[in-house]
Amino acid sequence: LRCAAVVFAVCTARHRFHALSTCLRQAFNKLEMRPAVPTQLLAEEDRLVVEEMRSYRRQFEAVRDGAPQEQAATYAAPNELSSFWLRKSHKAVLAVLLCRKPTPGAPNQFYRGMNLEVSMPTGTLCAERNAIGNALASDQTLRREDIRSVAVLSVSLAERPPDELVDGRDVALNPLDPCGACMEWLRKIAEVNPDFKVITFSDTTCDSAIITPIDYLTV
Repeated sequence: LRCAAVVFAVCTARHRFHALSTCLRQAFNKLEMRPAVPTQLLAEEDRLVVEEMRSYRRQFEAVRDGAPQEQAATYAAPNELSSFWLRKSHKAVLAVLLCRKPTPGAPNQFYRGMNLEVSMPTGTLCAERNAIGNALASDQTLRREDIRSVAVLSVSLAERPPDELVDGRDVALNPLDPCGACMEWLRKIAEVNPDFKVITFSDTTCDSAIITPIDYLTV
């Protein structure tokens, strides 16, 4: 009986490993197949999201690198990005959520979020879920149908990280897809909003973007 139990455990482990390997191969194949599109060729709505992300990135970099003199009053306080908020991975992730009500002429609303890593594993919060929480905190009438897209950008905590520069460009972790926990949230949005999409970037310049429907990210 003991030998049979061992054989059963080994077979089960092999089956799980094979299933995991198959899922990973499918995921990597999907990542490789998605083309990056120059931002000037994107649809107008997606270009607006990209511009909001660029604005967010510039604001983050101003805090990270030290503010110019004219902004000293705004950014005078030292930050705790490396020492506390992102001390686990020392990687910052920014997210921009685009929402719009279905009523004619309703304006676009952008909500920002970034990752928090106070402790592991329960003390972490991804940028995407942070942005969704900020949206709901700002507007409790928010419906899943109102959420149009989410953009995700990985940025470095160092002004010029030598290990993350390729031909003078900071590649960080881009393109960065949502993690499994975030995908659970995003799938719930896509259940009632099949046009919902994820926007990622080739690098921190945001000069090219990858537009991905949620069902394409689902393995």
